[in-house]
Amino acid sequence: MAKSKNCTAHNLSYKAHKNGIKKPRKHKHTSTKGMDPKFLRNQSLEKGV
Repeated sequence: MAKSKNCTAHNLSYKAHKNGIKKPRKHKHTSTKGMDPKFLRNQSLEKGV
């Protein structure tokens, strides 16, 4: 009995481009949770908020 194929990329590129390969959406405000408190204090003073 012949061995079966594990994977082939024959049609996958076509399928991926059918609806377009999209970049992930950028978030307007990244979370500051878990960041260095000293850095955050300095950042707030720099922004003038």
